[in-house]
Amino acid sequence: MPSSLLPERPLVISPALAATLGLEEAVLLSVLHELYLHRAQGGWLKVDGSVLAPFVPFWLPQDIQRIATSLQAKGVLQLRSAPYLSSGVLDFSLGDSAPAPSRVHEPRSVAATTGGATLMAPHWQPDDDLLRQLAQLGVPADFVQQQVPEFVRYWRDRGEAHHAWGNRFLKQVLRVWREQEQHGAKLRQNTAMTADWRPGPDAVEILQRAGVSREFIADSVPEFVLYWRERGEQHSTWDSKFLQHVRRQWAIFTARLAHDPTPRPISADWQPSPDVFDILQMAAIDADFARAQVSEFVLYWLDSRQVHASWNSKFLHHVKYRWARRHQQPWQGETDGFVATHTDRSWAD
Repeated sequence: MPSSLLPERPLVISPALAATLGLEEAVLLSVLHELYLHRAQGGWLKVDGSVLAPFVPFWLPQDIQRIATSLQAKGVLQLRSAPYLSSGVLDFSLGDSAPAPSRVHEPRSVAATTGGATLMAPHWQPDDDLLRQLAQLGVPADFVQQQVPEFVRYWRDRGEAHHAWGNRFLKQVLRVWREQEQHGAKLRQNTAMTADWRPGPDAVEILQRAGVSREFIADSVPEFVLYWRERGEQHSTWDSKFLQHVRRQWAIFTARLAHDPTPRPISADWQPSPDVFDILQMAAIDADFARAQVSEFVLYWLDSRQVHASWNSKFLHHVKYRWARRHQQPWQGETDGFVATHTDRSWAD
């Protein structure tokens, strides 16, 4: 194939193949198949990255490695080279693309061989190593055993001889298992919101760890249920949607609470916000001095029963006042006390 034609050569992709393997897998397989037909020797082809790259200029090396690995896992590509990202080489074989072995005309009950390949035995079973490998991949043992009769019947009907029945069985079981998982996922998506829906304990725990009160979580449920029941949509991730909803509402609630201009009385456990200490630090006022004023400040305003929109501003004003008096009249400022300080109505008013 002339190198000048590589960038211009169109890619021909089978829609059925793309639907079965995935679009990216179908593209790479088509490219490798074209190279394989013209250059393979002994059933294998070693393609350097400089040869492959012009066919797929839209992919990075890590993309090629990922897609080639996917094709290998799906049983349509055999690789014997190091990972493409490190080696820059694909040494592969398309076993299913090569001419099928000549059919051996022997009784199917006989384990005939042809060049090392064997016919499917009538009582074939996966060995222990294969079962362990499937278990490690998350396939249940009972599901594996359910696939054996159909697998044996199919290959005995075809009458073909192959070298590694275990590998073929592994690929078929994984394919069927993935299809079943995808089907189950689609079924799980068809869940409508019900009037008695409640968030799971994991969702509640995540929200509480984020600082959301249990009462706020409980109060958010009716609104969430009503909204999604009226929309009539179906989802499989209601807990995740509830997490997003509550986090968003909690952020709005806390922001409003922090900036609410409504005058309120001071609380017994009131503490100045961190921003207050940042401002005092810029004014070169000692933070320990400011903290020492909190208890007396809270006690005074609790007794006064007055309301203010911003206790932080009030406290900031107070600390600056006390700091100035302390440095102008050291002894008098320390003995005057809090109440005497507030006889200066220019501060209190």
